[in-house]
Amino acid sequence: MATHASAEKAARQAIKHASRNQAVIATCRTMVRKLRQAMTANKGKKEEGRKTVESLFSQVQKTLMKAASHGVIKPQTASRQISRLGRAIHQTLSV
Repeated sequence: MATHASAEKAARQAIKHASRNQAVIATCRTMVRKLRQAMTANKGKKEEGRKTVESLFSQVQKTLMKAASHGVIKPQTASRQISRLGRAIHQTLSV
């Protein structure tokens, strides 16, 4: 248990930051899951499928980079996930 006022405040802040970070990570995972579902749903479609998947990909990219810039995830992790998703999209829609 914290005995100093500053330690008590730091403990309160840690709880707030942890819950906020957990919410951001959950949002990122949900968006990636939706993108992967859209990729499988629009696998054979060329034009209309590409537009929906590309718009979802831009949203996922923005969310991941924002989480990285806020320090929730590492920048390399966000970059790696974006790269892998981009490659998967290209392979899925070009077939």
